[in-house]
Amino acid sequence: MTKKEFIYQGTLGGPGLSGYAYRADLYCRDCGGDIYHDIAPEIAPLLRDTDDPRFSDSDVCPQPIYFGESEYEEHCTSCGVYLYGESEDEEITDGMGHDDFDDC
Repeated sequence: MTKKEFIYQGTLGGPGLSGYAYRADLYCRDCGGDIYHDIAPEIAPLLRDTDDPRFSDSDVCPQPIYFGESEYEEHCTSCGVYLYGESEDEEITDGMGHDDFDDC
């Protein structure tokens, strides 16, 4: 795989892309794309193509997270921007204004 192919495949994005997982951390779209550009010269020549198992290993390449969900707020490890998840400040309601489901 060439460096250009590696960067293209890794930063395709698309609808619902919440960020990237890389080496047990989460990154926003911009920071994840920057990582692809930074590691491309050393990683791309080692990969045969996108079917190479190492291409889908988050310890080797940032892996896209689509429509990320979490019980907790998740932020980019690099820049700190909010990615997804429920805020501790938000009240969970049943949609009818009740915040205590036991009373329903």
